[in-house]
Amino acid sequence: MAISDKTRKRLWANSGGLCAICKTKVLKELKPGEKHSIVGDECHIVARSPDGPRGEIGSKVPSIDSYENLIILCRNCHKIVDEYPDIYTVDKLGKIKHEHEVMIAENHEVIVDETIGLETDFLPRILTGQDLIHTIGKGLVFEFHKPEDLEDWEYELIGTFLELCSEWGEILSDLPIKGRFDAERALIKELKELESAHFYVFGANISKSVPEQGFVDPVGVSVLSIVRQNDPQIIRIDFNELEKMIDDSDSSY
Repeated sequence: MAISDKTRKRLWANSGGLCAICKTKVLKELKPGEKHSIVGDECHIVARSPDGPRGEIGSKVPSIDSYENLIILCRNCHKIVDEYPDIYTVDKLGKIKHEHEVMIAENHEVIVDETIGLETDFLPRILTGQDLIHTIGKGLVFEFHKPEDLEDWEYELIGTFLELCSEWGEILSDLPIKGRFDAERALIKELKELESAHFYVFGANISKSVPEQGFVDPVGVSVLSIVRQNDPQIIRIDFNELEKMIDDSDSSY
């Protein structure tokens, strides 16, 4: 049994055209006006062969070519997960796929930031004051990233924003409801000023160890990354364009 066209389109659309692990684009237009090429793989979580990666439980999978048993990966990540099936188990790959698809569904803009020290180093764009409150309010440690080539007025603008985030983050848990509304209103004002100055803010509350601050075991870390709006590390997902790319791609499957 082969992968059906319906399953294939659903799989690629829900992946956002990105590898579920490293977030590399796996549908690419090599030359303007030409067909898009697939540079990723439709990978079986449980191999078709019992001797293949994770294939020993193949009899428990209703359909090897079902949507649930497939994940989109770049070719490098595909090679790694199949070489290390004891690390990339069925449950782990299923979790990676689910979290990736949720991220794609909820965020049309993300950045991949290799400096934050995670297995999956992506951060969604923060669009609202509520997003920002959620990000800064749960962390025990505050971590931020900013461009290096800032002018003096940009340093001032970003510094004011980050200082405000840090101050509100420290007291959010103690604030009454109205206090949280006040914090949200103050933060969204600063967020809009950054956007007017051609910056975007990406962020998430993550769990990781921070030994340099005395936290050997994982703790909650509020990560904010401020980038210029034209930064090439921003991944923008246009689902209409993605559907066209899928229909138009040169596939060898």
